[in-house]
Amino acid sequence: MKRSTVLATFLVVACLGFVRCYYNSEEKLYPPTSSGCEANNVTYSTTISGILSRNCYSCHGNSVSASFGGGVTLDNYTDVKSHVYHIYGAVSHQSGYPPMPQNGPMLDSCKIKAIKVWIDAGAPNN
Repeated sequence: MKRSTVLATFLVVACLGFVRCYYNSEEKLYPPTSSGCEANNVTYSTTISGILSRNCYSCHGNSVSASFGGGVTLDNYTDVKSHVYHIYGAVSHQSGYPPMPQNGPMLDSCKIKAIKVWIDAGAPNN
């Protein structure tokens, strides 16, 4: 009798320990509240120019565009605005556009979404 009581107590404590460990997972305690891709407040000055500078200027910056970028310069708003639909087609790898960045990985979907949101808003200089 004493042995079965000890065994039952041990099993209950062990089961409670497993249940408690389940909640020690960071993902369970702090689930993500968003996908991390916020495209609500997209502006040229804070969002689009940053995407372009990190991913496009090495070939399409003013000083190198003639040599590497096919003459397409993207380091100022006026030039970006004149190529806006071509930019979207290229970075989203649409048919009929050269995939950009050339010889590099495709931009992540969040950056492409931000560019699309900005274009759909009329590509403002904001």
